[in-house]
Amino acid sequence: MQSWTTGDKFAGLKMIPPGVHVIHYAASEASSQTVGGLCSCFLDLKPASVHVRRWCAQTETLEMLQEDEEERYARGVRSFSFDEQLGPYPLNKYEMWVQLSRYISPAVADRLNPISKCIRASTADAAAPAHVNDGQGNA
Repeated sequence: MQSWTTGDKFAGLKMIPPGVHVIHYAASEASSQTVGGLCSCFLDLKPASVHVRRWCAQTETLEMLQEDEEERYARGVRSFSFDEQLGPYPLNKYEMWVQLSRYISPAVADRLNPISKCIRASTADAAAPAHVNDGQGNA
């Protein structure tokens, strides 16, 4: 799993290999080191596709754009207008990703995504210890 801390100029990632990916993100406050709600989603990328989302500070989510606006950004990406603001996918992790991603199909990933396309967890959920029930009421 790769993670990045981003700044104001960050506009996304480029050179992401085609296939199923899990996008996981959370807002954070740099001055206090606090992290907001966590969100994950599955995304099935096709060769040469461009997916554009806009960060909404109010909901702390990545939101889809109108089709015409997304297409304008996609044209900008394809013409390298945003290239210096896009971070490269870490190709040194490519082989590991291929090994892991072969176990999930786009159809399964689509069924796992909720309607909202965001699997949410609060920071309290993420910090809480996991308890396993043995099936007989014992945690």
